[in-house]
Amino acid sequence: MSTQSFLFFFFRQFARWRQPRLAALLLYLGTRTLITRGYNSGSPYRALVMTRTGFHEDVEESFRNSPDFDVVAWPSYALKAFASPILSPSLDHNFYLTTDPKIESSKAAYRDFLAKTWAHFTALMKVDVVLTGNFSYCAEREFAAMLETAGTPFIALHKENVRPPKRVAYWHYLYKERRGPFTGRLVVVYNEIERDLQIASNVADPDRIVVAGMPRLDRIHRWRRQNAGPSETTSKQVLFFAFARHEKLTAIQRKPSAGVAGNMEDMDGDWGKMGWTELGEGSHRAMVELARRRPDIKVIIKTKGQRRKKDDIMSMLQSAAAELPSNVEVVSGGDPFKLMTESRTVIGFNTTGLLEAIAAGKPVIVPWFGEAQDPAMRDHIINLDQAVAYAQSEEHLIQLVSEHVDYPRDIPSELDETASRILKYWVGNPDSEAGTRVHQAIKDTIGQKLALVR
Repeated sequence: MSTQSFLFFFFRQFARWRQPRLAALLLYLGTRTLITRGYNSGSPYRALVMTRTGFHEDVEESFRNSPDFDVVAWPSYALKAFASPILSPSLDHNFYLTTDPKIESSKAAYRDFLAKTWAHFTALMKVDVVLTGNFSYCAEREFAAMLETAGTPFIALHKENVRPPKRVAYWHYLYKERRGPFTGRLVVVYNEIERDLQIASNVADPDRIVVAGMPRLDRIHRWRRQNAGPSETTSKQVLFFAFARHEKLTAIQRKPSAGVAGNMEDMDGDWGKMGWTELGEGSHRAMVELARRRPDIKVIIKTKGQRRKKDDIMSMLQSAAAELPSNVEVVSGGDPFKLMTESRTVIGFNTTGLLEAIAAGKPVIVPWFGEAQDPAMRDHIINLDQAVAYAQSEEHLIQLVSEHVDYPRDIPSELDETASRILKYWVGNPDSEAGTRVHQAIKDTIGQKLALVR
């Protein structure tokens, strides 16, 4: 049995048996230090974080130069394990608002267990602030409410923020009708789009939502400045952010225990009926054909970790070739930073990864054929304007990638006006100072708490 399986089993059992003292002790033993500045010898604050890919990198950048925080992390699955035997299985990220007395009773029981566990845990380890990557993770909703009652700030560094126009309407419905208000202290977002959306959806009052930008983009700005000039990439490598045929067009995703057929809940209108079928299949086919024609080019195909999307991507690749060329490597999940900085060009569609590549000064190519040519679909697409090149066909995509590999572009020290404007609009970070802004927002929130205590 792996360590994760072992811990998950006992976290769940201690919750089932209502043993908060044992749960707290196991949490304490499973807590790891991410950043240390010597809390017990003068560092004034300790932050506890719930780690996830993307969020972990945001946290690292926010505390990178901080002399006043120790940062520790619980096992990412701990609260899911606690919730499993207590919280109603019908609840998930996209279904939390309910008036069902039985379900509400399960929320109260879960919150009570968390309160007792927290009291035991903080007797072992003092914590000044708790950070997470989204205001609405199902297993953390009652945790946020409990911490607010206990007087410990719960701050969401909300990492899902890139919304094309049609997705804003989609998320407004989910936030307002399905997820409900944030019960913690503060939400820090990347851009004004997300702030306006959360205000309109009654997630939180305007004074509890702060725009700071994407912190993990800071390291990419640094990398670009440090590596400015002729590309030093020795290998002919390209990075393709693979995407599913229903990427950002799905109906409401539900977890298996919710009992919804196919784990996808129908919505009114066209949600779930649209797709990027021609665009997706053509883009993946082009990447395989590129690798076949150019064995000197290493093609990295990066998939997301979600099983449903990965399975769809692998299906498209297998349709393109029963056996992938040896110079194709499929990478699932994880931080794409190293893959991106070592590649001569980056290809993708509707993904934050393209914005990271723009910040790195890499040439970016967006497939722009099939459904992308339909005017009715344009409001479902992230508009990157002239900061990227657009491939009008599969053959054009292969041609553009080959040209960037054969004639690599110099890495600029500073970005041009178009790239800076695009980064400001979508991720609020054209200046490499987002981490500083997040750090200050956290300190200000803790300061308000201390002022109240005094």
